[in-house]
Amino acid sequence: DFLGILARLIGVRNALEVGTFTGYSAICVARALPENGKLLCLDIDDDWTAIAQKHWERAGVADRIELRIGPAIVALDQLEPEMTFDFAFIDADKTEYDAYYERILPRIRANGVILFDNMFWGGLVLEGLSDHPSARAVRELNAKLSADERVECVLLPIADGIQMCRKR
Repeated sequence: DFLGILARLIGVRNALEVGTFTGYSAICVARALPENGKLLCLDIDDDWTAIAQKHWERAGVADRIELRIGPAIVALDQLEPEMTFDFAFIDADKTEYDAYYERILPRIRANGVILFDNMFWGGLVLEGLSDHPSARAVRELNAKLSADERVECVLLPIADGIQMCRKR
């Protein structure tokens, strides 16, 4: 899987996921972690993450994953000051992507990676196709990331678009 290969390539030991849903992406990342590696998952929904936790147990990676339930912005603001990450995967409320980014980037090590999912937003990010708040937020973030000198980014045409950013 793409997430696992990427995590292994960059030597991820500490990872962050914003938006867990049923846990598939967390399994991909957790499997790539070394024995003492950790993945912190943030999600707002107890029901979906209960399904995720069952999958994590079955996959044998539950011991590498910590789940925190609640609004991601609040959780990010409350992270322990010393907590840093090699890798972050963001797939939650699209209108909050920029807020997640600004909170996570300072915690990513140099050459660490942030991935954003759904960056094509079904094609609706193209100018003039939609004024939906999520489409607008993703469109604006794509433009911001392409000009942000703190990172180098590439928009990958995988599934619904993955923006991959390497911290300089």
